[in-house]
Amino acid sequence: MEVRISQYFSTLMMIALLFTSANVFGQDQPYIEESAWSPSPQAGATDVNPVTPFRVHFSTPIDPASLTAETYLLIGPEGHPVEATVNTDLTGGVATLTPRRPLEPNTEYRLNVTSGLMSEDGVPFQTYETVYRTGDQRVEELEGFRFHGQKIAEHESNSSLGVGPDGHLYVSDTKGTITRYDLDDRGLPTGEVNKVLTLNPAQIVGFIFDPNSTAENIKIWVSYAYYYMGNYTGTISRLHLPPKNIEGDFWEEKFIIGLPHDELLHHQPNGLAFGPDNKLYQAVGGLATLGGSPNWRVEETPMSASVIVADVLNPDFNDGELPVNVRTAWPMSYDPFREDAPVRIYATGLRNAYDLVWHTNGHLYSAINQNSIPQDVYTPETDEVPAITAMPHEQLARVEEGKYYGHPNPTRGEYVLNGGNPTDGTDPWEVPEYPVGVQPEPHFDPSLIHDIRPSGGNSANGMAEFVADGSLQGRLLITYFSGGKTVYTFALDENGDVVDERPILDEEGNPYLFISPIDVAVHPKTGLIYVADFGHWVRPAIGEDGSIWVLEPAG
Repeated sequence: MEVRISQYFSTLMMIALLFTSANVFGQDQPYIEESAWSPSPQAGATDVNPVTPFRVHFSTPIDPASLTAETYLLIGPEGHPVEATVNTDLTGGVATLTPRRPLEPNTEYRLNVTSGLMSEDGVPFQTYETVYRTGDQRVEELEGFRFHGQKIAEHESNSSLGVGPDGHLYVSDTKGTITRYDLDDRGLPTGEVNKVLTLNPAQIVGFIFDPNSTAENIKIWVSYAYYYMGNYTGTISRLHLPPKNIEGDFWEEKFIIGLPHDELLHHQPNGLAFGPDNKLYQAVGGLATLGGSPNWRVEETPMSASVIVADVLNPDFNDGELPVNVRTAWPMSYDPFREDAPVRIYATGLRNAYDLVWHTNGHLYSAINQNSIPQDVYTPETDEVPAITAMPHEQLARVEEGKYYGHPNPTRGEYVLNGGNPTDGTDPWEVPEYPVGVQPEPHFDPSLIHDIRPSGGNSANGMAEFVADGSLQGRLLITYFSGGKTVYTFALDENGDVVDERPILDEEGNPYLFISPIDVAVHPKTGLIYVADFGHWVRPAIGEDGSIWVLEPAG
């Protein structure tokens, strides 16, 4: 009898063990999503660009510490791992592998994810493998793209930077501080550093010098918002700084207040740019990941996910009554569509455009970040347009007045993500999760949008035009915060379209890599490039090991 009882309990224990193993290693084990968006390039692709990063989406957020070159790797033709950088986005839902050098053409590679990769709950992922073959493209290196880097300073939580009319470098951060790094005539640091002001506890993102600013009278326009203080603290101000000022020796003019954001500032009022018309343009981030489900506990507003414009330099702006409160909710109920609105909407559907650049070719550009959350976020729905979840490629957009760039916002009657799915063929910027027949919004123009996914543009943030002499003149520079971890350049033709794209290189010809580059600026006379490296992301918006770099042409 005792033997039978012992066998009975042994059997129960074996069943329990098998049940536990099934939960860990069976259907409940986290896995790599296979969809229209993952992996990217698509599994088994046979014409892969040799400079394409490889991206996978996860069924559940990962433990970032487990993402290494041993758990996520690309194996070359001789069975050796390709030298590459691997990193995850801020949500832990996407990982990108970026080869250090272009892959060999017409060659087979295997992408592997091992069970050493863990979910944030400590559960190992299912192993995953897919085989790729590169196409016959060859990447010819151009002269003038190699740079020697020098770290100017340790500076955590950087957000934006620019060279002022006094020839010095100014850097803002997410703690509301602006710091000046003095430069010599060549644009190299002299070693003198001054904290010039603090708007504590504001998170500054937008940052640009006033067109009438001089070395004797520095004027900086900033946009900022506050954590945990509601959803309408977004502000655009002009700051006046005398030369060689010290902390506190400045004064602020608030021009626009009441701009929308979520409380944790996942997206907020972002980059600023003065246009050829001397008007101020700003990118305002979307408040819901896909425009529908309020996953950040706030719904879209009439001014979110847009580019706005205001004639702030006009002495008659809003009849001189400042600041203009553009809060669209009670008690203000501001109407940005009113014909005489002092702050109005220029373009819509920009999910989270971190920066804006008015190029010398006369076009306005922005790089747009897209969704990387794989579950429980949805687009809005109507009787004709179902709610879906999707992860589109990121975009470099030529922003034109009145156009729609793909991020839904039901408060403006915009429901369709990107190009919808109008036909059973391949449509421009189609979203295959939609049933066939879903038409794009009337003002969506795919010819204005360039796909930056092939160049690794995960979280494309800061932008600048290379205006100095040299091989890069006229190129747009864009920082890839959590994808390629580098600065990519884009050459434009006479129509403003992209005709070539390639990264800034180090002295050995590899893409110049950073921890999390968030903004870039160019010295207008010498062509030196300055990069704000945010550092390792620590919520909410603190960047450990952040730094400022200057890149000088090699040789």
